[in-house]
Amino acid sequence: MAIKEISQHESLRLRGADQPPFIVSEYGWYVTEGEHLSGVLFLDKTDKDYGFAVLGRDEDGIHRWIDGEHSFTTKSEAHDRLMAMLTKYEESGKTVFPQSNPDW
Repeated sequence: MAIKEISQHESLRLRGADQPPFIVSEYGWYVTEGEHLSGVLFLDKTDKDYGFAVLGRDEDGIHRWIDGEHSFTTKSEAHDRLMAMLTKYEESGKTVFPQSNPDW
């Protein structure tokens, strides 16, 4: 399994969005081999803590939220946890994460 860092522009293409949510500053974007999972590392502007979101490709090929955490005091802590979560979902063998199924 390989996780690689990508640009913000590439991440927006996967998410089908033209910009990140206004309440966060994004600091890192990652994708797994095959592009069925991606992740974003962010700073929550409202309470100044770090977090991440794990996004999985749905039936329409768009990456949507499937997991995430917040309230990390450092970017490094959030990054390490994001990498662990991407690895967990990658190792599940799933390549599609339907929004109608909460048990990915």
